[in-house]
Amino acid sequence: MISRHTITMLIIAALLLAKTAGATATKHIVNVGNFAFTPTKTHVAPGDTVRWVWASGLHTTTSDPTSTKSWSSPSLSSTGQFFEVAFTLADGPGPFPYHCAIHSLTMFDTIFVNYPTTVHYIRVSDFAFTPAKTHLNSGDTVIWAWEGGLHNTA
Repeated sequence: MISRHTITMLIIAALLLAKTAGATATKHIVNVGNFAFTPTKTHVAPGDTVRWVWASGLHTTTSDPTSTKSWSSPSLSSTGQFFEVAFTLADGPGPFPYHCAIHSLTMFDTIFVNYPTTVHYIRVSDFAFTPAKTHLNSGDTVIWAWEGGLHNTA
C-alpha cells in the first residue's frame, strides 16, 4: 500500500514537472469554423496549451463527459475570438475528447498528451534508493517516491 507521504511527494513531483514543462510550453492553434475543428487529433506535450481560435459560426469547445479533464468555453461567434486550455503532466495522457455543444453530433475531436520518453521512479526508504543507480537521458523525468524515513536530500 502506498503511504500518504508517498502520494504527497508524487503530487509535488508532478506539479514541479508541470511547472518546468511550462517553461518550454508550446501553444497549439485549433481553428473553429465551418462545422469542424482543424487540425484534428491534436497531440501536445505536458505543459502545452491548446488555443481554439474562432473563424466562423457560433460554436463552443466543451470536454466530453468521458474526458478526465473538464472545460467549457462560452458560445463564441466573432472571428479571432479564442479560448485556451493548458494540459499538464498531472492530467495524464488522455485521450481528451471534446465537442461543440451546439453541433455535438457532427463537430467533435480529441486532444492527446504525449509523455516524456522515459519516466524513472526511484523509491527512497530505509536509507537507500531503489534502484541504487539509473541512467538518465536528456528529456527524461525522475519521480522520487519517499516511502519512509527522514530523508530530505536525493
